Amino acid sequence: MLREMADPTPAIELVFEQVIRPRVAYLSEIVAEVLDIDANDAQVLRSVMSIQSQCHAAMPNPLSKRLMRDLAADAAFDDLAEHIAQFSLGGLSAVARQTT
Repeated sequence: MLREMADPTPAIELVFEQVIRPRVAYLSEIVAEVLDIDANDAQVLRSVMSIQSQCHAAMPNPLSKRLMRDLAADAAFDDLAEHIAQFSLGGLSAVARQTT
């Protein structure tokens, strides 16, 4: 998927429709519920992009392997997942305070 994003081919439409759009829609519903706003609100999409970016940064690639050498260990992966959840919920809480 990273290769397709870096050097798009006609398959990018398939990737977008079958992978990215459903994931964004699913996460948007969750974020909208947490923020108590409409899923189409711009704050929701910005929040979804922030959460997704954290997850993408942890995907195996030459940079993440240098930054997080022990990520392959189950405990380290679990710790990172917990951090992303806590950090994201804290961020959503801050966003919610701004939207009310």
